[in-house]
Amino acid sequence: MFAQIQLSLGAIYLGNLAAAIFYGVTCVQTFTYYQLFERDRLTLKLAVFFLWILDTLQMAMVSYTVYIYAVSDWNNPVDLGVPLWTFWAQVLITTISDFVIRCIYGTRIWILGNKNVYLTTAIVLSTLFVVAITFTLVIKSLLITSDAYLNPSPRLLYLSLGSSAVADIIIASTLCVLLFRNRTHIRKTNSLLNTLILYTICTGMLTGLYTIVLIVVYASLPKHAIFSALFASFSKMYFNALLASLNARHKLREIACNGDTIVFDTLRFGSPGIPSPSGKVYKDETDTRTSEHFAIDIGGQ
Repeated sequence: MFAQIQLSLGAIYLGNLAAAIFYGVTCVQTFTYYQLFERDRLTLKLAVFFLWILDTLQMAMVSYTVYIYAVSDWNNPVDLGVPLWTFWAQVLITTISDFVIRCIYGTRIWILGNKNVYLTTAIVLSTLFVVAITFTLVIKSLLITSDAYLNPSPRLLYLSLGSSAVADIIIASTLCVLLFRNRTHIRKTNSLLNTLILYTICTGMLTGLYTIVLIVVYASLPKHAIFSALFASFSKMYFNALLASLNARHKLREIACNGDTIVFDTLRFGSPGIPSPSGKVYKDETDTRTSEHFAIDIGGQ
């Protein structure tokens, strides 16, 4: 019993520590975004701020959970097997946050895919399916009293996590295919497209793989708090992936504008007319996951 308590409390503590580290990175990336891209579209800036608020609330829920388990109920080992309301609050916050992020990616696919209705519908349906299943899981779990950790409906939990992984993989794969189709005969354009594809794979597939890890952990240790500890960093990883793709535009500008003038014409929530690091003004309405048209003026003529 004592060893199990140590394992559960240790997992919760380490999960809180990891979530705090991710939250620190999130704050730095959010600050960097607003410093570098003041002229981004208002809708995107508001979305980033809303996501940061959700991430802050989720961090508060994680910290409160640790306080309850380790301080308030430290002498009640039975409570370690029962999820608090704060855990389900984390699940709801994570679901809303992921929904907003997937909507941003869905908008990119809508623009990049020349308003392809079928392609966008598949993204929307997969996103809404994740939301519906997760909300059903939370409601059912709150209505059922059980002393088994996350035991009310394992099938719903698997379905929620599995559909989330599938949605992420669909979005990342779709963006990669659309970017690849925009390759041209110009070497520098293709080099930038390859960079965009690499960012998409690294950020998009990583979240999908992390979801698979959550499924494996819960299947192996369904009655331990290890799953809850790992889940605490899930939404933060997804939000950090989005911020990384947005902030990486600054580095791509340095590469793209090193001696040449490059025009990116795609998303409608970019930053029009931003001076490049070389002093040249170009139009940037994209981010590291999108590209619809590249016009290159060699030598800046």
